[in-house]
Amino acid sequence: MNAHAPTVTTLVTGGTDAARAIDRPMGMAIDTAGTLYVADFGLHRISKVTAAGVVTTIAGSSQGYADGKADVAKFANPAGLAIDGAGTLY
Repeated sequence: MNAHAPTVTTLVTGGTDAARAIDRPMGMAIDTAGTLYVADFGLHRISKVTAAGVVTTIAGSSQGYADGKADVAKFANPAGLAIDGAGTLY
């Protein structure tokens, strides 16, 4: 084994539970608490993944373009995320 080889860990896998599924993750960001945020290109939403592997949808209701609160916002193939120093997710 190469001492310099990276370690790969599976945090989330696809599945039959639609609320927990992630399909084609395209962008990811990690906050200072270690929470992973995923731009889910395939399901048109932003998901949060805790260190324990619990997945929740935090924004995006269906494919489209609509500003609004998290439960009514719509995205079409989100592909990027960023978190600033204050913890704001973009």
